[in-house]
Amino acid sequence: MRVLFLFLLAFVLLVFDQTANACIIMSVTHRADTPAELGFFEELRANGIECTVEKHNIDGKSDRLPEIAAQARTLRPDLIFSMTTVVTKGLAGRHDAEDGIHDIPIVFALVSDPEGAGLVAERQDPDAPLLSGRNLTGARHVVSHAVRFDAMRRFGRLNRLAILFDGSSPAQLAMVDAMRALANQAGVELLLETPLDEAGKPSVNRIPEMMDRVAAWGPDQVYLPPSNFFARHAGLITDAITDRGLASFCGLETYMERSCLVGLVAPLRAVGRLAGRKAVAILRDGADPGEVPIETLPRFSLIVNMPVARRLGKYPSLQMLHYAHVRE
Repeated sequence: MRVLFLFLLAFVLLVFDQTANACIIMSVTHRADTPAELGFFEELRANGIECTVEKHNIDGKSDRLPEIAAQARTLRPDLIFSMTTVVTKGLAGRHDAEDGIHDIPIVFALVSDPEGAGLVAERQDPDAPLLSGRNLTGARHVVSHAVRFDAMRRFGRLNRLAILFDGSSPAQLAMVDAMRALANQAGVELLLETPLDEAGKPSVNRIPEMMDRVAAWGPDQVYLPPSNFFARHAGLITDAITDRGLASFCGLETYMERSCLVGLVAPLRAVGRLAGRKAVAILRDGADPGEVPIETLPRFSLIVNMPVARRLGKYPSLQMLHYAHVRE
């Protein structure tokens, strides 16, 4: 009898162990081990969700995505975690197209404009919750263009603004259109620069000549928006701005870790944790991804890099210093 009891106990423990580890997550990132990815899995662990994780890092090579999507269709994970617009669109496809993965829940982080990217249909009411109505939800990481533009004007004089952007990215082109409209309304002159090569791809070799043109124009501030290309070369691009005596206003936390002067940014770890809460709702609570709102953090961080401010002799107003996070 005792032997039978021990056998049954071992069987129950084995089944429980297999059930506990039956959850499989495929994680597909643009760069490995970012704060957003760490935050995502921290949130899952905090909610008692331990899954087997199949990790893929494209390292900026989007041509790897079709192969990874094929692997996902074979593996059939319980959920796919995707980071950045390029990765998410490469896996999920457009909301109105047959290509892409439409039958596995996908939770994204670091997608700036899901509607503009075609991942979800555009809302009729811009104030309504953003629901995909499909197998997709996630966490956005950008401040509205109007709020960011207002922060630039509060930082200091803004008669001339240079905007650096990746001209090969539809999301970046949409950002340029939005910023152009705001600048025109405020009477601010714009200089738009992109480091594209002859093949229409952003090239690190084009950054020095691009920055020489910007410096010759003499802007009051240089805006460096969230961009996969610029994030990969954050040290080079922020140094190129600062070395020319220019004030940089940045839209990504990664830039603030280098020599960017000031930024209004979403803490990436917090973005990852917000995406993690979406995954918890799906994996633990059985929520339909299409009914889980795509959201942005309720608060952002205004960061001033004081060593750069002292080097340039350009400081924010005392009013701004009352609510800014100052990095020494």
